[in-house]
Amino acid sequence: MSAEPTSVSDTPQLTVVVPVRNRPVLVVRTLDSIAAQTLRPFNLIIVDSASTDNTLDVVTRWADRHRTDALSIEVLGCPTPGASIARNYGLANVATPYVLFFDSDDEMRPNHLERIDTALRERPDTDILYYDAATIDPDGWTSVKSHRHHDLKALQVLHCPLSTQRYTVRTDILRAAGGWNEELQMWVDLELGIRLLLLPDVKARRMEGDPTVWIHPTDESLTGTSMSGRAEHHAKALDAIDRIVAASEHEYLKRILHCRRLILASLYRREGDKQAANIILRPVENEKLPIKTGMKMGLIYIVNRLTGHGGSRLALKWFAQKAQKS
Repeated sequence: MSAEPTSVSDTPQLTVVVPVRNRPVLVVRTLDSIAAQTLRPFNLIIVDSASTDNTLDVVTRWADRHRTDALSIEVLGCPTPGASIARNYGLANVATPYVLFFDSDDEMRPNHLERIDTALRERPDTDILYYDAATIDPDGWTSVKSHRHHDLKALQVLHCPLSTQRYTVRTDILRAAGGWNEELQMWVDLELGIRLLLLPDVKARRMEGDPTVWIHPTDESLTGTSMSGRAEHHAKALDAIDRIVAASEHEYLKRILHCRRLILASLYRREGDKQAANIILRPVENEKLPIKTGMKMGLIYIVNRLTGHGGSRLALKWFAQKAQKS
């Protein structure tokens, strides 16, 4: 039995945006987990991304059954397919101070939004609130990837803690960053996270505690079974981030991006795809690096190629910003 909703104010400060395309069954599980939230009030925007089946009818009927005075639900039909297009379509209709995006095949624990709402009310100067998520495989095994480092920008390049389901952001900050990049097919959250973190005076804080988001990987949510098979999309996202970093004052992030490319290249080579590795490495090879820097990057590549891990830890140790003393 789910807990009774808790009303914290008369005015909602959170909107959840759920894009969906051709998932009439899976999306109901996601929406049910949102309706079961203990927080009230909050807003929900469901964006149908040009579905070709009955998904729009399913979510419209679901919304009609669950809409209340304390749970505003809006169903939008986006005529152009694409996850980022649908997210931006929903963002344009957000009227609350904060927004979070949620994929149509994942779930929230009942207290997820209440935790977020409480944290934001305790620290109202927060622009970005990020948190861990748990991944549940088809056999029911749960794993939590929790990455911590004082340099959140470098951590975002290497591990993407600001992935789609793992943060809430001030709505006007997201709009100021330009919203979701509709040109990218992969790592859109990685690129957006960098744009957000490079905005002036942005305050990002971590919400501690056990994960209250469950991510369910499915065949539909995966793009290929190998890293090298997605090399073209990886390169396009990293090229976009390169341009963002080049326009900023954070020159050191270029080294972190080089490390990310080296780590990817090492994984491609472990899969036997030399051509993909060469493509992802071109920006690194075209830059004349100091000897010491080049040696460190070479070691990152070697360690990661031999073991399949460890490169990002070395990158953070050698190239991330130093912690500021309080």
